[in-house]
Amino acid sequence: LELSTVFPGAGDDFEALTEIEIIEMEMELTTDSKARVASTVKARLNVPAQVDPSIILNVTFSGMVFDLIDPDTNSHLGGIELDVTDVPVTYEDGYITASFSKTDMVIKDFDGTSDLIAQLMVNPDKTVRMEGKASPLVETGMGWLQLKDVPFGGETVMYGFNNLVDPNTNLPEMKITKIDIESGEDGILNLLIDCDVTNPSNVKPEMGKVSMDLWTYNEPHVGGFETKIGTVTIEEFTLEANTDRNAVTTFTNVKAQYVTPDGDHAKRAGDLFLSNFVSGVDQKARIKGNPDGSGTDIDLLKPALKILSSSSDVPGLVGNVLTHS
Repeated sequence: LELSTVFPGAGDDFEALTEIEIIEMEMELTTDSKARVASTVKARLNVPAQVDPSIILNVTFSGMVFDLIDPDTNSHLGGIELDVTDVPVTYEDGYITASFSKTDMVIKDFDGTSDLIAQLMVNPDKTVRMEGKASPLVETGMGWLQLKDVPFGGETVMYGFNNLVDPNTNLPEMKITKIDIESGEDGILNLLIDCDVTNPSNVKPEMGKVSMDLWTYNEPHVGGFETKIGTVTIEEFTLEANTDRNAVTTFTNVKAQYVTPDGDHAKRAGDLFLSNFVSGVDQKARIKGNPDGSGTDIDLLKPALKILSSSSDVPGLVGNVLTHS
């Protein structure tokens, strides 16, 4: 006796994972133009239409090979490949949550990746697509199954740093809490700055040494122009992140310089700023990346720093005395 039948397939358009959500991400940028990424991702685990979803009892691990894609350009920015044992998974109510530690991302489009980082730097969010294959270890009513190369893909949102401005209140997320004069010479004051930076993203960026320009601040409705009055250098610019997008990173004794600007108008603006500061008057300052990209040695980060522009309240000198010599 012989019986034959057609075993139903999933179909060419079947995707094992949809509704992809980046819970948290860590991105380390290096001076040799590489990126290392860690992340926790949540997604719906799908089964073919003809299969009862209750057959899946648990998922514990999953290998993954996927590309990060910019849907606006359809460019494959970078790729990540993970073994099954590298990605522990929890399963609940049809959704998996997968986490992986820092892994090298193969940069496939350098300019596109730089542009993505720049968009994240100045915008509240950016839609990206994750597309690849998963190999989940699945517990079913028939036992454990190691699935291989199951396709998945979907768009998700990466939350950006929005020029270090709260996207809900439009208030600056960088708060200078203290400025101390360390030393000085003709036309230059060497400063030490303490500041708190709230990260409006769920992405933790590790950006190495970063230098930014300090400018006098003009309210948009006032007009006129801003004047560059110095630089601020953070030796290790890493911002903590969390799922609530409100993690605070405190920097202490950040080195900065006040440099007397050139030109009569600019010098008057600088003198006014300095006079207010030494008189203990709080004021605003603008913090910008250098437009030539010299604020970082990381090529992937240069386009982002070129367009960074934020602001902060600057406290006046406490007690109107020098605390260092």
